[in-house]
Amino acid sequence: MTDVTEASVQQISVSLDWSDTESARAGHVNQALGQLGPPGPDGLPDGIYITVGVAPPPPLIEGDPARSKLLEKYAAVGVKVNVVSQFHMTRAMLNEFIEMLQTTASAYDAAVKSASPGLSDSEG
Repeated sequence: MTDVTEASVQQISVSLDWSDTESARAGHVNQALGQLGPPGPDGLPDGIYITVGVAPPPPLIEGDPARSKLLEKYAAVGVKVNVVSQFHMTRAMLNEFIEMLQTTASAYDAAVKSASPGLSDSEG
């Protein structure tokens, strides 16, 4: 049996292959939920859970005699969120995720601004 009490950790840099994104389905989401994981034996949260999903608008058709009952139902029970995916990550990964989202949002804003120079910031 190997003695692993003194583990040596050697870090190396490797490139990442993201080519599977070509075949991945891009699901629409309009809802997001962030939660702390349950506490471990040390009392610290077991990382962070991020869940994304979609809550389609309920079919409330103008003039439908059942519309008022549907409105009452949705007001009482809400609208179900269909979960598209859930992720578990460390706090360090969350920092990287936040940075990636901010960078992507800035790139999106710059692309919109350059494509629509006549739009004000509040319109784009």
